[in-house]
Amino acid sequence: INQDIQQRVISYMDYEGWDSAAVQFYITSIYTKSIYEAMSRVSHKLVSYVNVLETLLNSLCYNSSLDKAYLFDMQTKLFIATDSSPSVSKSHEFCCSTIGLVEDLTKMYSRFQMGPNGQQNSHLTSVIHLQANISIFSYQVNERLILVCLSSDKISQKTSLLAFNARKVTTALQRVLEFSSSRTNSRISNSRTNTSLLIDSHESIEQN
Repeated sequence: INQDIQQRVISYMDYEGWDSAAVQFYITSIYTKSIYEAMSRVSHKLVSYVNVLETLLNSLCYNSSLDKAYLFDMQTKLFIATDSSPSVSKSHEFCCSTIGLVEDLTKMYSRFQMGPNGQQNSHLTSVIHLQANISIFSYQVNERLILVCLSSDKISQKTSLLAFNARKVTTALQRVLEFSSSRTNSRISNSRTNTSLLIDSHESIEQN
């Protein structure tokens, strides 16, 4: 079925004269959480500054000894960006479950305290250890976005370091988002402006 769909799509695009367009196919199902990963792959292609976010997440993984890091939209459970390391088949499912748990805990036990300027004063942090020797660290960037990181090592001994590094990356993320919102009609590329956004945050991330 998958091969037949691909052939029909490519044939239709050739017929319409769209043969130069790049097409990618993802095997998924609306009945499993794989649909979130497939839609994430599509949506993050539309983010013009995804390379900037990937660089930040690469830095977080390197300096904190993490295997994988995602920036998720909590409402849709789609990741906006991830680091450049390969994804594990179950990693996205673990992340979605973590986000669901964080949402439940937030509703039950806490509400975000917002400052007079609309800035968030506190960040929800969680550490979850799974039986499959996987630890998940999450750090809420704002009411909509959350960092979810995976590690094959137990990270309970370095929670403070992870929180510090995540806070620095969050500051850089907020600057990127603010820059993007003020320039909605322009695309962010690897320019000197983007480089200056990253240097401050990278220099302040501590080495594990």
